[in-house]
Amino acid sequence: MKEELKKELVDAFAKTKESFGLQRTFEEYDDIFFLYDMASQDGFIAEKFERQLSARVANTFNSWYNQLHSLILPASASMISLTESSMFDEKEKEKLTLLMNKIVAFISRNTIIALTKNKEAQRAFLDDSISFWEEIKPELLSMAEKLHQGWKIYTK
Repeated sequence: MKEELKKELVDAFAKTKESFGLQRTFEEYDDIFFLYDMASQDGFIAEKFERQLSARVANTFNSWYNQLHSLILPASASMISLTESSMFDEKEKEKLTLLMNKIVAFISRNTIIALTKNKEAQRAFLDDSISFWEEIKPELLSMAEKLHQGWKIYTK
């Protein structure tokens, strides 16, 4: 990543933090949402960086939603999806469905913010994204470990 883009990213975050009154640090966001990767992939820093950051947050959680969705409703043409889905019983799938619902409820806030341009809601969404991640991470880790152990069976 070019040093100029890195500096632009850090500066944009600092301005957004000050303007919106964000409580979390750049490092906290980068640790979860890989902001340097976002800037590198996008190749630019948006003028309204808060929207670029919100999109990154929403996309990250949406990616996890898609992973969970494939465990509940596996693609019939995907051996990976079918195999992974079979690693979870119905009770576990109910818990995964609840987790999916929590994720969708959280990211749907971003759609409202995009439509209303509510600065306080924007700040709350961004700051809450860290807490929300901390809340769901143990469940995601448990799912990932179960999948890893399940796949190890097929390597013997």
